[in-house]
Amino acid sequence: MKLTTLFIITLLCKDLLSHYFGQTVILYLLLFFLLGLVVSFFYKKKNIKQKYTILILVLGLIYLFKTVFFGFNLMPYLLGPIVAFFIPADWLTKHKKILIIIALVNIVLMIFEVYTGNYIYEFIGADGNVLDPKLFGGYEKIFRAKGIFAGPLSAVAFAYCVGLVYNFNKTTSVIIIIIGLLSLGRLSIFIGLFFFFYNSRNSKFIVFLVAITIVIVLNYYSGTIINFITSALDFKSSNNLSRFYYWGVALNLISDFSLLEFLTGSTSLVERSTSFESDWIRILYSTGVFGLIAYIYMIFKINEVSSFVIAVIISIIMLIFPFVQSLPVIVLFSLVIKKAFYDKKYI
Repeated sequence: MKLTTLFIITLLCKDLLSHYFGQTVILYLLLFFLLGLVVSFFYKKKNIKQKYTILILVLGLIYLFKTVFFGFNLMPYLLGPIVAFFIPADWLTKHKKILIIIALVNIVLMIFEVYTGNYIYEFIGADGNVLDPKLFGGYEKIFRAKGIFAGPLSAVAFAYCVGLVYNFNKTTSVIIIIIGLLSLGRLSIFIGLFFFFYNSRNSKFIVFLVAITIVIVLNYYSGTIINFITSALDFKSSNNLSRFYYWGVALNLISDFSLLEFLTGSTSLVERSTSFESDWIRILYSTGVFGLIAYIYMIFKINEVSSFVIAVIISIIMLIFPFVQSLPVIVLFSLVIKKAFYDKKYI
């Protein structure tokens, strides 16, 4: 379990650690931890669920096929569930408080970033360019905090995973709201509020108190930031029109697929400047129909062990937000799904 904990913490903090120790060092460290997990998995002969194994086998075969014939690519949608396969299914049960600790530490760091107006470290992308602090601020160029993660969207995606692990209870709903406000993740603010009010529907006083707090916090922000947040509800806003445009671009690319690509995903890399703004479309593009069916099945498992409401909300998040595009988040998400195969109780 200690090895698993070290691996997950290092994976979640890999961008921050890479900044101080170098990407190569952290990559080799992660590979060392992963190798230990693989050896431990086969040595201890863990109980393997047949349906879960078939799911991973499908994704693994797609990954192997594309790697052999078209060259190596990270492909997080395929690699994440495969990595999670070798992580003990009960890790989340025994150590999920670690995720809360990481979330709270990240909130403190994000508050510091908002106060100073600067990131705690500069993230350098694969193209060698430093992440512009205003890159995710749209036309308004608003500063959005990120903490230990590569960007504000990654911080929000992690918050969603923490919420999923805890069945989106009141505590994690508040965490999602706070991270949403600091990163100006508009969808996360609405999702956090939805689950908080949903879980507090029998307590009118708490609902009133939180509503007043939100009004006070929003009053702190400038009119430009308020407009940025509320524009998420305007389908004619520049941000939403851009999202619809990228969806159209992606669907046009998919419509030109060969039969092989339609089944197993694109045989070429997506340009870094291209964003599909949707997990479902990206999954279809990257892994084909086989991969899409596998992920739909994962959502059904969430419905089976958690609730229909949470399964629907996760599906909506994946439609309009790049929730599980980064490797750390997809590994954590896949671990939640794995636990669903082994534990028939609530996540």
